[in-house]
Amino acid sequence: MDNTELLEQLFWRFLVTIVFGFGIIPAAGGAILWKAFQIAKITNFTYPQCWKAYLAGCGYGYVACMIVNLIEGSRQGSGVLQLMLFCTIPFLVVPLLLRNFSSRVLVVEAIALLLVDALVLLFVLLSNWH
Repeated sequence: MDNTELLEQLFWRFLVTIVFGFGIIPAAGGAILWKAFQIAKITNFTYPQCWKAYLAGCGYGYVACMIVNLIEGSRQGSGVLQLMLFCTIPFLVVPLLLRNFSSRVLVVEAIALLLVDALVLLFVLLSNWH
């Protein structure tokens, strides 16, 4: 592989990571979270609130993944650890940012975030990045 092909591959990987990681995944996660609240008849959340909370969760997840990548490098299993961190950090961040800790809201958040995590995992497994 020459330098041009390597740079092109890195560019596309970076572009897809940014577009999916900070665009499509947070937009879908926020929409699923907001729709779950609407289905559960919890109306005190708006789509922008849900989107911002999930976007922050994704951002913190990416920071954790970068730290793991710096520490672990390309060791076997570090990709699984990064995926686990990316999927679990929103479970901590989203409730803190939405600031409603009633059991009903937490259950709806957990169900919605599990659905989003399943979609992220499906995307990772179907792509060639694992």
